[in-house]
Amino acid sequence: MGSWLLLWGGRLKLLLELGGEQVRFRLGWKLGLTYLLVVVIAMLAFGYLVLQYFEQSFIQERKNALFSHANIIANQAAPLVSEGQEGQLAFLVRDYAERIGHRLMVLYPEGRTAADSAGGMEEELASISEVRQALAGKSSASVYHLAEFGQVLYLAVPITSGK
Repeated sequence: MGSWLLLWGGRLKLLLELGGEQVRFRLGWKLGLTYLLVVVIAMLAFGYLVLQYFEQSFIQERKNALFSHANIIANQAAPLVSEGQEGQLAFLVRDYAERIGHRLMVLYPEGRTAADSAGGMEEELASISEVRQALAGKSSASVYHLAEFGQVLYLAVPITSGK
């Protein structure tokens, strides 16, 4: 198999001999296809970066909105926690959970569940980093990927007054 470079009619062409048959490829086509491939790859990379930006912006907006809701709920739950009114606390948690469409939980300082909008979850939650930070008096939020649910946002705020 041989190849030759031939200048013909003012245009540069590459001739390849394949089994005695010559095939002509214009250098312009090769450059054009290469350029097109580079442009497509650049557009895909740019599109991926734009999608990542929008996803992060959406998550940040959700965090801000949910922090607002959580702080309002924490302020309303504080007197109920301090007075030990678990029945009213459970009602408040279920009511707000229905309004905002998210699961809500109120925990005692040791990590035990005081109220849960999804029912009685009796497991220890103090091992979750957001819960530990809220029990230490700091608000926090993180996104996790759970096999069963996909991306999940855990958000915790402290109840600053009460027990």
